[in-house]
Amino acid sequence: MRYGLATVEAARRSHDTTALSLFYIRLGTAHQEINQLPEAAAYFELALRNAQQEHKPDLVLNAARHVAFTRLAQGQPQQALSFYSGILRQYPPVTARSELEAAMALAECYMALRRYDLAERYYLRILALDEGMWENYRYRFLAYQKIGSYYVKVRQYHKARRYLNQALTLNKQGGSLRRDGNLHLLLFKVDSAQHRYQQALAHYQRYKALHDSIFNEKKSLQIASLQIQYATKEKEQNIALLTKQNRVQQVSIQQKEFQRNAGLGGTLLLLLLSGAVYNRYRLKQRSNRLLEAKQAEINGKNAFLEQVLRDKEGLLRDKDTLLEEKEWMLKEIHHRVKNNLQIISSLLSSQAVYLQDPAALTAVRESQNRVHTMGLIHQNLYQSAGPSLVAMHVYIPELARHLVHSFNRQDSVRLELAVAPVRLDASLAVPVGLILNEALTNALKYAYPARQPGTVAISLQLQDGECVLTIQDTGIGMPAGFDPHKTSTLGLHMIRGLSRQIGGRLQLQHTGGVLISLQFTPVKQPKSSLALT
Repeated sequence: MRYGLATVEAARRSHDTTALSLFYIRLGTAHQEINQLPEAAAYFELALRNAQQEHKPDLVLNAARHVAFTRLAQGQPQQALSFYSGILRQYPPVTARSELEAAMALAECYMALRRYDLAERYYLRILALDEGMWENYRYRFLAYQKIGSYYVKVRQYHKARRYLNQALTLNKQGGSLRRDGNLHLLLFKVDSAQHRYQQALAHYQRYKALHDSIFNEKKSLQIASLQIQYATKEKEQNIALLTKQNRVQQVSIQQKEFQRNAGLGGTLLLLLLSGAVYNRYRLKQRSNRLLEAKQAEINGKNAFLEQVLRDKEGLLRDKDTLLEEKEWMLKEIHHRVKNNLQIISSLLSSQAVYLQDPAALTAVRESQNRVHTMGLIHQNLYQSAGPSLVAMHVYIPELARHLVHSFNRQDSVRLELAVAPVRLDASLAVPVGLILNEALTNALKYAYPARQPGTVAISLQLQDGECVLTIQDTGIGMPAGFDPHKTSTLGLHMIRGLSRQIGGRLQLQHTGGVLISLQFTPVKQPKSSLALT
């Protein structure tokens, strides 16, 4: 039983339920052998449910047969027959093995109900099945034993003797002492009924000898089990002592390795970020030079058009072509910027593999989300009809769903989005996107701890010529004594700095959850850097 329970635990822990029904059946059989029928019935019921979930008809019939036999042993023959008949209607036997097991279960049920005519019909069906099944020692033995018991019950002793002797012969091929003793007890009854008292006495003496042998064997097994348990505990104590000594030695080594890896990781991350920023600066310079060159070429074409009136239509077409090329160039620039930001995100992801500090991993993931936020802006600019305007009703839902998947909260946090079809200039869309990233990140991290379910509502609406952005959750709210004006976390610092940059009015409420509201003018602001102070 101990190893059977360990087998079930291992299957559950590894999520490998392939043979879980068989494990439950074996545990049920072990309890049945020592006459613990309620426990046996519980394990057989578990086996039945698991087999039904796994859609394995043969295992369903096998488990149901054990449930029926347990109910027979508990004195419930009618319940056993009704239950097993219902299972057969749902899972009719399709193999010779399942047909044999079904016939055996039905025969036992009718025997317990004393409907001997029906019981004999199913026992004869067992004998009439395909002889290929009889190559299996177990099924041949069970069939002969059950049929022999039936003929003892109906007092047909000549037939009973024949099948019981065949079962006794088969049991010698690899059966158990308990089965051998039961067969000798049945033969004792047959010989006694036929007044063969000398043979009856011999069978009864054999039964008692086997019974005593089993009893002595059980005692030996109990002593051996105690010895094994004692030796196992002693070894476990020695292993635990050695493990503690090994851990003490490893602590100092791990501390040194952590300090060294943290230093190297920080240096490498700084170099990567510096390289990415420098690469973006060079890309912007190159893009500006290309735009200036294109603008100069367009200006030259316009001057030439004013001088050459005869070729007006052809030159105008050239101008339109150049304007289309300019628009294409702007889109290409946004596309390349988006790709470079994606490279930065990939570098951060690669660096995260080598980090062990949870705080460092969190910082890297939040940096990835900020980079992704800006990358989505350039992606929308590249895909939109106007290369300088961002469709917020497309951008905000995409950003929100990315953050929910980034924190693996798609199963517990539900988004409620109400975004008006507003288009903002990139100079406004980038700060608004970063503010939304920080606010939603805080909600996903802190509003619903221990993966509690909840809702985060995001809204962007036009009111009296101004845009109103709100992010609201119904979580646990801020901790007691929290003052947003005196707290200088990076997220709130970025939100306040970006709000001032776009000239917005920021409000934060933290009663019954957290509500962040930002009101700003949807007009392109003068160019400025993303300074957060």
